[in-house]
Amino acid sequence: MRKYFPIVLAQVIVTLCLCVALVTAQVTCDVDVSDVINQVEDVCTQVGENQVCYGNFEVSAIVQDNTPALNFSMQGDLADVENIRSLYLSGLDPEQDRWGIAQMRLLTTTTNGTQDVNLLLFGDVEIENTVEQAPNFDVVVGQYSANVRNFPRDNSLILESVPAGETIEAVGRVDDTSWIRVRLENGAVGWVASFLINPTNDDDNFADLSVQDSASPYFGAMQAFYFTEGDASQCGNVMSDGLLIQTPQGTARVTLLINEVSIELIPNQNGATALVTGSASNGMTISVIDGTAYVESNGSSFFVDSTQQTTIELDANLQPIGTPSIPITYNVDDIAVIPVLGIIRDNTIPIIPSAATTNNGSGSNNDATANNGSENNRNNENRNNGNRNGNGNGNGNANGNSNGGNGNGNGNANGN
Repeated sequence: MRKYFPIVLAQVIVTLCLCVALVTAQVTCDVDVSDVINQVEDVCTQVGENQVCYGNFEVSAIVQDNTPALNFSMQGDLADVENIRSLYLSGLDPEQDRWGIAQMRLLTTTTNGTQDVNLLLFGDVEIENTVEQAPNFDVVVGQYSANVRNFPRDNSLILESVPAGETIEAVGRVDDTSWIRVRLENGAVGWVASFLINPTNDDDNFADLSVQDSASPYFGAMQAFYFTEGDASQCGNVMSDGLLIQTPQGTARVTLLINEVSIELIPNQNGATALVTGSASNGMTISVIDGTAYVESNGSSFFVDSTQQTTIELDANLQPIGTPSIPITYNVDDIAVIPVLGIIRDNTIPIIPSAATTNNGSGSNNDATANNGSENNRNNENRNNGNRNGNGNGNGNANGNSNGGNGNGNGNANGN
């Protein structure tokens, strides 16, 4: 199995497009899409963070190794995505009244904190989780508070300061174990100097954590996966198979790794929506319905704006063997959005400050512009359709977080 390593809901209502209809003169598909949509809307309103909902028949789930069998066989059933290795959905069959639909809600990490993203799988599609189940365990912050930083460096941006005695989750480490990658209760992921924390269980050891590249995003379960659809892509005038991704409004950019192609969604005032279709024989196509997508594969990348699409050639193993094609504008008259699925959220997740407002008495000289130089690099690029080679991580753009311990003299100047 391939190894992969990695979004705050700022609004109450997230609108998901269910599918796309190809408007042609052909006879329409004999299926009441509106009725199916209403059913899915009714049964999946309670899907939680990092869960998948069984929306419509039929959806089959294969569990991860050493995971008990799931109760995931009826409409409305929920399962945690970390327990699922793969999902298989049935194609649209009006005669059998069958159309596999599953809704997935993921909490991903971004430079602005955590962010919700919704995925809607429909029709004859398969999805395989490629985020391996890596060792993780709880750690407790020691005598002094610990700053969680966006990179394993003393002067990198502080995401949050965790008080002494609090428990967080260790999920990875750098090669020499001097810094530990941790996940906070709100889902945010960052780095803590290892001498500031200790495993809560004597049997746990930092050396058992997986070594992770600090320049690579942290991918949680089902945030990196392989996706393919069947041969039939439409039923009459209905596009019956595909994967729809939508993020809410806001400034947070959301990145997923699909078939080893990095897709970063950049929302506008309506959020961002992208339709993913494809197979080994047809390649993978990303069609942007709203917002913008930054698509990168094999060293080349493009911004794909609303009403544009790009295609990447895939081999028999669904791995990219080409670079993204130059984005082209699809004919908006040929694509119409059929009924929307409104998902109402009862809660919102607080955004983590982009500057360190929680630096205990240390002077607060943090510059909000230090928010990962890659954001600024991308924003300043020429927005033409030319090839983007190397968007850069811009990791050294942090303007220094005052680490002086002049506030409480409790050792906060020790690189935390």
